[in-house]
Amino acid sequence: MVAYYESQKGNSPADLLPKFAEVLGVSIDELFGRRSRSAKSDAPRNLRLWRKLRRVETLPPKDREAVLRLIDAFFRNRNGDS
Repeated sequence: MVAYYESQKGNSPADLLPKFAEVLGVSIDELFGRRSRSAKSDAPRNLRLWRKLRRVETLPPKDREAVLRLIDAFFRNRNGDS
């Protein structure tokens, strides 16, 4: 959709802009070039990872805990902690 609007010089419907921003992981100001991505100190560097973590938040509590335990175990093993 974005490529279409860019190539056809069309305007996207205003009601789609929040969804574009959400999918791209940016603010509407960033879509319009009013604020650069670097100005956002808490901006994720890896959008794919960020999207996956956001999906983890939607899991049932038991599954979320399992994912968190797996992540904790990974870091314990990487750091040599017991």
